[in-house]
Amino acid sequence: MKPYEINGPCQEWTKSKTKAGYGNKLANGKVKYVHRLEWEKHNGPIPTGLCVLHKCDNPPCYNIEHLFLGTKAENMIDKTLKGRGKNPNRRLSTMDVEAIRARIRSGESNKSIAADFAVTGSNISHIKRGASWV
Repeated sequence: MKPYEINGPCQEWTKSKTKAGYGNKLANGKVKYVHRLEWEKHNGPIPTGLCVLHKCDNPPCYNIEHLFLGTKAENMIDKTLKGRGKNPNRRLSTMDVEAIRARIRSGESNKSIAADFAVTGSNISHIKRGASWV
């Protein structure tokens, strides 16, 4: 199955949620995301460096058929492709990224660069670290 194919309807967590809508609950004395707990229940521990992503792009969903593993860079790509973020219609071109990298090299702050390109500071940080736009 490809990551974007969805089997069955979403199972939405109706109890405690984060501001972003992800279900969370107390497990072993810590607050954890429900979708991550569900993944571990069915598949065992999540390998270091991987995230649990939603095929359905529905944060409260914990349907195991809607979840898949990916790196942080893959999560950022998935987020961009699905139009989420500060400006969901904003896509950076190769020229934008080259300009961003030049401004990073000049020592300009992530926040200042992000404002000019209508993206978040963390988007700039990902470009800086090579986590996206590699």
